[in-house]
Amino acid sequence: MNLDTNKLQQLVSLFEQSLNYQTTVQAGNELQAASKSPDFLLYLLAILQEQQVGIYIRVATALFFKNFVVQQWKFDQESENIIPNEVREIVRNQVIDLMVKSDSKVQIHLCEIISKIAEHDYPNNWEQLISQLTSQLTENNVQTNLGVLQTINSIFKRWRSDFGSDNLFTVINFSIAVFGESFLNFTKLTDQLIDQNASNPQALNSLLETLNILWQIYQSLISHDIPQYLVDNAQVFQGLLCKYLVYENPAYSNSNYSNDEDIGNLEHVKIEILEIINLYIQKYYEDFPQIHSAVKSTWDLVTRLDSRPKFDLLTSKALTLLSTAVKNRSFQTLFGNPEVLSTLSSNVIIPNATLREVDEELFTDEPMEYIKRDLEGTDSETRRRSAADLVRSLLMTFQKEWTELFTGFIHTNLDLYKSDPVNNWKNKDTAIFLLSSIATTKQATSLGVTSSNEFIDVANIFSTHILPDLQPESQAHPILKVDSIKYLFTFRNQLTAEQLFSMLPLLIFHLGSDDQLVHTYAAVAIERILAMKSNHKSVFTSESLKPLLENLLTNLFNLTFKSNSAQQVAENDYLMKTIMRTVIVAGPAILPYSALLAKKLSDLLKLIASNPSNPKYSHYAFEAIGACIRLAKNNPENFLQLESAFQDTFQLILTQNIEEFIPYALQILAQVLTFHPTPGIPDFYQNLLSSVLQPVLWQKEGNVPALTRLLRSYIVRSAKFETQITQPSVLNSILGIFQKLISSKINESYGFELVREIFIQIPIQVLQPYLTSIVNLMLSRLQKSKTNKFVYEFTLFVSVLLTANKPDWNPDFAIRLFESIQQNLFSQLAQHFIVNTIPLISGRDNRKLVIAGMVSLLTQTNLATVDPLKQHWSTIANNVMTLLQSPEIVKADVESELQQEEELIRFEVEETTFSTAFVNLATSSLPPANPAVGIPDISAHAVSQLQGFNHKHPGFVRELASQLPEADSNTLINQFHNLGINV
Repeated sequence: MNLDTNKLQQLVSLFEQSLNYQTTVQAGNELQAASKSPDFLLYLLAILQEQQVGIYIRVATALFFKNFVVQQWKFDQESENIIPNEVREIVRNQVIDLMVKSDSKVQIHLCEIISKIAEHDYPNNWEQLISQLTSQLTENNVQTNLGVLQTINSIFKRWRSDFGSDNLFTVINFSIAVFGESFLNFTKLTDQLIDQNASNPQALNSLLETLNILWQIYQSLISHDIPQYLVDNAQVFQGLLCKYLVYENPAYSNSNYSNDEDIGNLEHVKIEILEIINLYIQKYYEDFPQIHSAVKSTWDLVTRLDSRPKFDLLTSKALTLLSTAVKNRSFQTLFGNPEVLSTLSSNVIIPNATLREVDEELFTDEPMEYIKRDLEGTDSETRRRSAADLVRSLLMTFQKEWTELFTGFIHTNLDLYKSDPVNNWKNKDTAIFLLSSIATTKQATSLGVTSSNEFIDVANIFSTHILPDLQPESQAHPILKVDSIKYLFTFRNQLTAEQLFSMLPLLIFHLGSDDQLVHTYAAVAIERILAMKSNHKSVFTSESLKPLLENLLTNLFNLTFKSNSAQQVAENDYLMKTIMRTVIVAGPAILPYSALLAKKLSDLLKLIASNPSNPKYSHYAFEAIGACIRLAKNNPENFLQLESAFQDTFQLILTQNIEEFIPYALQILAQVLTFHPTPGIPDFYQNLLSSVLQPVLWQKEGNVPALTRLLRSYIVRSAKFETQITQPSVLNSILGIFQKLISSKINESYGFELVREIFIQIPIQVLQPYLTSIVNLMLSRLQKSKTNKFVYEFTLFVSVLLTANKPDWNPDFAIRLFESIQQNLFSQLAQHFIVNTIPLISGRDNRKLVIAGMVSLLTQTNLATVDPLKQHWSTIANNVMTLLQSPEIVKADVESELQQEEELIRFEVEETTFSTAFVNLATSSLPPANPAVGIPDISAHAVSQLQGFNHKHPGFVRELASQLPEADSNTLINQFHNLGINV
């Protein structure tokens, strides 16, 4: 394709402007607009090929290219293909050669681009990819080799997490057929070059980096099974694995390429080798003759590694491999040997379980990093965590022996601490760490220890060694206080509710500690104790928490406002999570503190809105606000107090376009409008409505779910009080929004959510002029660009039409609505879409709706008893009765509203970064647009309707059954009999 030179220069200029903070937003918007052009990627290729363009401009271009490919390359029936096939082909033909020739700063992004394209196109649409890459490997161009190998590695690496299907094995075998010989030869060549350059640290550094990538590729190739080519050449690969596991080179280790802090390439090679050998132990033990030697080498390796940070990950991987070996019966003789027990514990486990100076520095200098490593699993590859995992693995096989051995170490360390608590506090820290490790047999991050060692008295240890450090008068080192608090919430399931409740005042006291980690761990302990459940009910009730609330809230908010910096406040999301949990569990007992909560949460929201920096903190804050509003919904005075406190801040969020908070603010506003104690629509919301109906807010994808929720609140409230929402101008705007949503594959479900509420709430005579247009919009999508999701939502919509209990509205009306557009249209829709979708309906509320709607269709209209609908009666009936037997329908709902909310608010909000994406607030959720929700027992309702129909139309079901194949006939009759209906 011929490219426009002016357009090319304009794009270069835009990428240059994107590097300037003053023009980056405008340039970004213009680039996004330009990206809609079909030939856009060809211009990016041209920029990247032009060496005269500055390197940073090319880097910016490559980064934009990569993000565009991530978002747009994949397409299916749920998305649109905006990249023409001929452009895709040109990109595939040029990008490898471009990657090889590019500067390393650009090359890294091009490698990722190739990998992302391969994720969708290899091998079906890009069969030559691996052979094209392999052909670029050379003996002397290290940079090219690294780029090629890193690209192949990123393509193969995704196999590790893929399901082991026949299709995956076909792809792997195809790849090894193309790549296997080159891979073997290049691995052998790299080994030879390492030997030849043993005294050349610079060359060694690049060669070891190359070897590391080769081992990563090897691990991907054997992640599901060992391809035959690698089996045939196992002696070469396994020999090299063992060689480099023990490889040492003083010339390299003493060079500038190796230091005390950073993991060097030699360490990376050994880390990768340990992962591969670990995989062999787990899956291919018998295929690795030298496996026992490799385990012994690992043991020797970990005993030689010192405490420098550069060896942390290597040590962790070595301990992990030993943990895997312990679980393998072939090594039980080795690890059951008393001499080995002593050596392993004293030389391997104890040194790596002991607190190091670097750990103390982390505690003091970076407390939030310390707690994240400790509580959020980011320490999964630290020495301490790996040592603990090894201990637990040993206990699985030799529980009594190892418990006795470690109990001796523990008592020794505790005695040393008692002899000199000031100087020997680390001994107690090690003792508590080992105690926690040997006492735990099963643990979940969110639930604490669920099963403990029968030889360890957890409660007695708590009373004897833990509780004293929690007392107000304790002078213990802050790390020991943190250890004690962590022990408390880790083993909370092993303590009684009375013991835990008696600990809450002590934990509230520690919220006043000046040490950031002590008061943060105290907050974590309170949150996790309050979140405990027994038989799906909270262990601690509103009444039991009542006496503690004033001190608890005061201390939590005192901590929160210790700083007036938005970023520093938001850094500690553990405190905010505890505030949220306190409000939820306190329930009605929180209402006397509405003024305090309104003031503090409002001030807090204003502060963090000035600089949103931590999405988890913000989420918990809005959940707390939502919980306060929901709890106050039956108390007008408290409700209006809360509304008044937050209204200005929400107005600020909307007017200043604080994108991170707008979806949250809209959800809370929808909740407030839904529960508002005054009749009609309050003035604030009347003034807000015009903004809600403007297209600009709906252009941000993250706003759409919340805006839909808010607009539904307007519709429900307007219907209730007969206000202006039914005016033609307003209704036209709402239906315009529906049209926009329904035409989008991304937002179609929100369009259906909105239109379901419209049909449920607004009188049919008001909707009459719009009915045909609404249905035609849906039919157009079904005909031209339906998706599975659209058909699913359409089935729910039809169920609403069939279920709604309104004047002048019944199943006959719903059917005739479609028939008015085309004769027998409803029957055709049932045949091609609805019937096959009924079994796919999931979720209790959706299933209730479809059951209610379809039972109404079967029993409440004579149109269903004559052709053409009669032809589908038995299939619909069978599918409905299958739904009736699903657990979600059979199981009674015994949980209260707030208990359901508490379940929804997970212990750990998913790690995310701020974006315009929508995040649901569990405490602000609205009832679904579903007329069947009010049916208390959907099974009894369905049986009653079907029984009534059977009495009214005796013999109808049996007549239908007689026209079916014998198996289908018996199924239909048996389904009715199972419901107690004789036909």
